[in-house]
Amino acid sequence: AAEPAGGLVPPGIAGGSEEDETRDFRAAGGVLCPVDEEGYSMRCLDAETEMRNGGFWGGMGFPHIVCLYVAGDGETRAAAAAMAALWHEKLNVVITTEGVPREELDRRLAEGDYDLAVESLGARYGDAMDYLAPFAGADGNNALHYASKPFDLLIGVAETSQDPSARAAFLHDAEALLLGDAALSPVCFGTEAYVLREGLSGVRFDLRGNVYFTDVTRTAPPE
Repeated sequence: AAEPAGGLVPPGIAGGSEEDETRDFRAAGGVLCPVDEEGYSMRCLDAETEMRNGGFWGGMGFPHIVCLYVAGDGETRAAAAAMAALWHEKLNVVITTEGVPREELDRRLAEGDYDLAVESLGARYGDAMDYLAPFAGADGNNALHYASKPFDLLIGVAETSQDPSARAAFLHDAEALLLGDAALSPVCFGTEAYVLREGLSGVRFDLRGNVYFTDVTRTAPPE
């Protein structure tokens, strides 16, 4: 299942507050990419304005764009096709979608040899840092080739901060800067549901998203 992405860091990631270490990072940061009808309409108008400012009235003269995705990956293929259809509908821009092998996409991303690409992003840990740090200029995984000294500074300070609240604040600022620069556009969050048997409670999560069942207790007798 999937839900519209309101930011880069998905729900379920701890915010790192001293008062509540399981505070949700996405809830604390709010919606950075408006996904409601009004927000979407405003973004379409902003895109039309940018096109006109660039001299591409009604999409005329806009360069040929190819959007890459991993061949055989139904989710990224569907996202690329939907994006191409919307750009054509709203901006009269033609985008060609192209599925390529995983190895080729990785190589082209690393070399910067692409126009657009739809990619699934993940993290090793349930930590906002793991979603944001790869876009720092010195990171070898910076497939965007995004270069921003303020962003790098925020990530660097967050990495060395010993205060969970301050660390979270730096990461929120870094996320807002990254998306404000339109370095990338989150499309959707993949979701997974876990169910704890009725009558049990006490599951704990830490800052890295690890799950602990040591405090699980029975709150009601089994049926």
